Amino acid sequence: LFAEVSAYKTEQRAKIEGKGYTIIANIGNNTTDLVGGHAERTFKLPDYGGKLS
Repeated sequence: LFAEVSAYKTEQRAKIEGKGYTIIANIGNNTTDLVGGHAERTFKLPDYGGKLS
């Protein structure tokens, strides 16, 4: 499941870049939010015991 979510998110960021945008920050509380590149910086937020999921 996580590999599919990660691939989807990476694909979406690539599409945004393909439109000429630069993603300067990718912020998330889950590793699937951050992996795959297509962002200049990534910031991992705490999950607060699952309250953000």
